Amino acid sequence: MADSNDGKALTNNGTGKTVNYDPSSEACTEEEEGEPPNIPQQQQSIIQQQTIESSETSIASSIRSFPSFVQKQQDGIHSSSEKGEKYANNVATTTTTTTTTVAHLQQPTTETKIDLHRPHTLTVEETIDVFKADFNHGLTTEEAKLRSNRDGPNVIQEAKGVSIWSIALRQVANALTVILLAAMALSFGVQDWVEGGVVSAVIVVNVVIGFVQEYRAENALASLRSLSSPSSSVIRDQGKIQEIDARQLCVGDIVHFKTGDVVPADVRIITLSSLEIDEAPLTGESVPVLKTIDALFDVSSAPLPPADRTNLAFAGTTVTKGRGAGVVVAIGMQTQIGQIAAALDKKNANKRIPRKADGSPAAWYVRAWEPFAKLLGLRDGTPLQRKLSRFALILLALAILCAIIVFAVAEFDLNDDVILYAIALGIGVLPESLVAVLTITFSVGAKRMANSNVIVRKLEALEALGGVTDICSDKTGTLTHGKMIVDKIWTPSGQTLSVEKGGSSVLEPVGQLFGDDQQKIKEEAIDNATKQLCLAASLCNVAQIWYDHETNQWAARGDPTEVALQVLARKVGMDREELVKSTFTFEQEHAFDSTTKRMTMMFSTKDDQNRQLFMKGAPERVLECCSTFSPTNLDQKNSVALNEEVKKEILNRMEILASQGLRVLAFASRNVDIDLLRKDNNKFASSTSSSLQFDHPEHGDRIELAYGQLPRSEAEQDFHFVGLCGLYDPPRKETYGSVKSCQNAGIVVRMITGDHIATARAIAKEVGILNGTESKEAVMSANEFDQLSEQEIDVLSTLPLVVARCSPTTKFA
Repeated sequence: MADSNDGKALTNNGTGKTVNYDPSSEACTEEEEGEPPNIPQQQQSIIQQQTIESSETSIASSIRSFPSFVQKQQDGIHSSSEKGEKYANNVATTTTTTTTTVAHLQQPTTETKIDLHRPHTLTVEETIDVFKADFNHGLTTEEAKLRSNRDGPNVIQEAKGVSIWSIALRQVANALTVILLAAMALSFGVQDWVEGGVVSAVIVVNVVIGFVQEYRAENALASLRSLSSPSSSVIRDQGKIQEIDARQLCVGDIVHFKTGDVVPADVRIITLSSLEIDEAPLTGESVPVLKTIDALFDVSSAPLPPADRTNLAFAGTTVTKGRGAGVVVAIGMQTQIGQIAAALDKKNANKRIPRKADGSPAAWYVRAWEPFAKLLGLRDGTPLQRKLSRFALILLALAILCAIIVFAVAEFDLNDDVILYAIALGIGVLPESLVAVLTITFSVGAKRMANSNVIVRKLEALEALGGVTDICSDKTGTLTHGKMIVDKIWTPSGQTLSVEKGGSSVLEPVGQLFGDDQQKIKEEAIDNATKQLCLAASLCNVAQIWYDHETNQWAARGDPTEVALQVLARKVGMDREELVKSTFTFEQEHAFDSTTKRMTMMFSTKDDQNRQLFMKGAPERVLECCSTFSPTNLDQKNSVALNEEVKKEILNRMEILASQGLRVLAFASRNVDIDLLRKDNNKFASSTSSSLQFDHPEHGDRIELAYGQLPRSEAEQDFHFVGLCGLYDPPRKETYGSVKSCQNAGIVVRMITGDHIATARAIAKEVGILNGTESKEAVMSANEFDQLSEQEIDVLSTLPLVVARCSPTTKFA
């Protein structure tokens, strides 16, 4: 073991390696340390713990010099002895659930760097060690306070642009308003009350209208902070699970989250059960992301985009399915949502940088003039604003010239009449009402935009719309609805059905099926194969849809994909609630997870005690469990063996649907005799000593596996393949016309999305952004585009019309 007195080594419990900290590089390295010691293990039904009893003195001495994740410089908050005492009893814990196994990646034998700013590259053990977390006991209250004092609260800071004074200052920081203020002062100075009153009214109208509009817009954008979770479930003080204000979270806390929770901070997941999280606010992904716990490695010098960091849960995202726990690795403005808030608050990066003084009079003039140029609006604002500011200065010079002429005619006999006449002539040259006219015009435009649900942060931005040449639009929720629907159904008979997108909402179960000949298929004419697929889609499902009489709209709860399947089932008369009331009784579920990539649910019928199993999932994984299919549109009684040739045909059909930008799911069913169930269950029960459990789909309670139920290995076999479903996030009805209107006006519309390239390309074709004749450079991934130099971009035949797999920071760049 490394010398505990050198202050630079920390034993990585359970791996037999030493984590070294190099103060010069602020990085950690691992080195082999021989065979790991014997580790006592205790097997439980939910988690597996590995604990090493280490010397308190050795660990305390080692951690004294271990770096903090978020503090690069020593701030003197903790003393060395305090750090050692706080972390001396910490243990490294590896956690698994009944549905997830921790996959230990093979550790390299050579020295490797650990990047603390890329937690997705750390293994579970490294995460616990590096962030000084304790999965079993959590942080103490005292240690949490110390870390909160060091890192600050877990809040999204208010945007600086919401400051009342800064908004008010922007209304007068232009040459026209400054000149009008000077004219007002002169008018009142010579007691010309009428002229002074008119100019004052113009200034007040301009400032008030601009201030009110910008203040409302800034407050609307400040709603980004509402994504923060109001509370969170955290382990503190020797393993106690507490509900605390999310603002009190700190780096290294162990947080738990379940279905419906908003993730309170950026979390490195270390244990999960069928965890899926909706990351649409960050990445634009329409489909919830299935989370994992394995370490991920960046394929290049650029880090993985957030959409691919499947072992992280990001602040502000919502858990749509399952549950999980993890270590907090970033809080507040360091989270992904915090970085977006900072990007919105970032000032214009293209400001003119004044020349450094080199001793010459010209350089001194530039530096001295710069503050006045900004105040007069000659540096900031839109092109029209800058032109008006320059025009105002020209008019000011003309007004001064006119005043000098008046003085000269009066032979510089400056009595009250001459001065009043000169001021009146000068003010007459200035267009006092121009500012008010522009402000009122912009305000009317902002009001019309607001009626179309568009927030205008600054009134002057409306002027830029008249000179727009390119529009870069997000996909999810902007060009599309942000909700999934079923678009295609394919059965083994070779029939492909299209699903009508009827109704005012994608959640409204209205619409019919269309055959290959584009003829409508009435409900009573739907064949058995399609009915069986819709039955599986309805029952192998835990989502709910209903009509909300308070809002007079259709509402849904659950995974967006399962919601879309419920809408399909209702369109063909297979409402899950009605089926359960009349015919089927739920018996068992084997939940979807990242290993099996399929879900199975068992039901009994009220007519007999036999069981019916329904399965859905990734086509290749469902086919692994299937042995028969029906080459005609008849029921399972006319099934034949499912050979490799048929499987290849099914997978080819899946590729065709996927190439259209659809997410493809496969469905299968199986009938099981109750006597066989009892026999299999007795056989299984006699071969195992552990208590079998599974997750109830409705409320997540864990109940014991009883007679009449099957373990997953026994249940998921000998299925009858039913068919495929293709789902996608459909474009809005008005999107195609809007894109065409922009193109007719000479505006190039580009799509910036976090979706996969195939999905982005398909949607771009459907809304008219792509027409199929573009070069290959028209569609790129964000990683490919970011790696291009300016010279390489200049030689492209066309700039990309679609940029896929974008991170949130790329969209705001």
